[in-house]
Amino acid sequence: MRKLVWMLLVLVLADAGSAYACSCFEQSLPEDVHDAAAIFTGKVVKLEVVAVKDGISHIEATVKRGRTFKGDVPETVVFKTTDGCCYCDPWFDISRTYLFFAYRAQGELRTSTCTRTKLIDKAKDELQYLEQMVGQEWRPSDEQRSNTPREREPAR
Repeated sequence: MRKLVWMLLVLVLADAGSAYACSCFEQSLPEDVHDAAAIFTGKVVKLEVVAVKDGISHIEATVKRGRTFKGDVPETVVFKTTDGCCYCDPWFDISRTYLFFAYRAQGELRTSTCTRTKLIDKAKDELQYLEQMVGQEWRPSDEQRSNTPREREPAR
């Protein structure tokens, strides 16, 4: 029995170096809303593997926009992600609706596990906050209008 426990421990420790993690910093909801270039609901209507590199599937998730809370969001958004193995890429399920917190990088809307992007049925607090914000006729300040949205890449 001891031998089995030691063998399992060695295997786990040997494999630990190959795991990739996403290191995110936590912010308050108002800070996340402020930092997001776009916040909207959307339904994933298509998942397509566009490449496989080093055993990792690179996927395009096509999202049909629902309600927009912040930013200029086209009717259809394509997010690039991977098969969920590593890094900060979110995993999406086809035909599921999400609340997206997106940032701009290299001219594209992007999201990651470091944003508040989540299934709509798990976004009660965020939706309540956003409804209050919209109910108060939220408008970007002059400073927000004159500055381009902050590009925010997740730490890798």
